[in-house]
Amino acid sequence: MKNDALIKAIDLLGGQSKLARRVGVKQAHVWYWLNKAKVVPAEAAILIERATDGKVTLRDLRPDLFPKEAA
Repeated sequence: MKNDALIKAIDLLGGQSKLARRVGVKQAHVWYWLNKAKVVPAEAAILIERATDGKVTLRDLRPDLFPKEAA
């Protein structure tokens, strides 16, 4: 499963290293989330949403934990 939201965050911030610095982790963590884990930890999702000024949301990154509200 490809994580389009994480790819969008990486692109918006200018690469894996820049995203990593903005959320306080090493670039290897971002690579791992993208290529192995296929999911971003919830704590990191919160920081990514802030780092992208809401352009990539918690719901985008982790719809399993932050589903759309029922209508």
